[in-house]
Amino acid sequence: EHVEDFAGLALLLACAAMLWAEEGPEKPDPLRVFRFSGGEEVIVQVFYEPKVELGQIVSSDGFLSVPGAGSVNVRGLTMDEATAAMVRKVREERGLKSPQVSLAIKALPSRRIYIQGAVQKPQAVQLPQDHEYSLAASLAEAGGPTEDADLSRIKLVRRTAKGNQVLLVDGTIFGRADSNDLGPVLTSGDVVIVPRGEVFSISGEVAKQGFFSRRDLPLAQGMPLRLSHLITGALGTKPGADRKVIRILRMNEMGERKTLTYDLEAALIKGDLEQDPVLLNGDQVIVPT
Repeated sequence: EHVEDFAGLALLLACAAMLWAEEGPEKPDPLRVFRFSGGEEVIVQVFYEPKVELGQIVSSDGFLSVPGAGSVNVRGLTMDEATAAMVRKVREERGLKSPQVSLAIKALPSRRIYIQGAVQKPQAVQLPQDHEYSLAASLAEAGGPTEDADLSRIKLVRRTAKGNQVLLVDGTIFGRADSNDLGPVLTSGDVVIVPRGEVFSISGEVAKQGFFSRRDLPLAQGMPLRLSHLITGALGTKPGADRKVIRILRMNEMGERKTLTYDLEAALIKGDLEQDPVLLNGDQVIVPT
């Protein structure tokens, strides 16, 4: 997918022949793919005696004024549909049998989404007007993820009437042969944040020592990564391990290292979640003899 040339589309729409809305068979329209979303700068003409012309910007909720006849909501409508709606409004309000109305677009609104975080080219992306734009397309537009990106926890931040809404999206399914999912369709103002993968280390009396990320562990989307998950990813503890005094070395924001001790035995046998803590990025786990 690619970003459409908005200037060219605006010129095409502005120069289009006036759409005379009269009763009759529906005619093919090359501009039918365009639909109003709010923010478009338009010129409305109603051919009373004398002709009335009004330049305006379609409101964010889709309303525009029809001179001498009130207002209509054109959100989601094509040019033909919006013109027909204005004709009906003039007919209802002014009692004219065959009113003539024209609608032209002078400029299109700036509709952008933003992609940030662990991508090759963080940027603002102009949304196309003639087709939907998916989250997967935004990743491609940004040059793809970096090597340390965690695609399993992509955040989509969307403004709503009730405040910001945060959605977690699993981008690891994009492009898979067994999936056609390209993620949510993006709307103007959306912010896509690709996080860097959290990395943890484990050493001592475990079957597999080393570094692990969330991608290496069998976690459901959005599930917090706990000490027991990392132990499982390391293929469990050895017979000589002391699971009652497992240590976590953690660095705070001031660069100070502290040692925390947990009884994983109590967590596994008694279900004590306080002894099975959520790990933080960079934690080092040591399983002693």
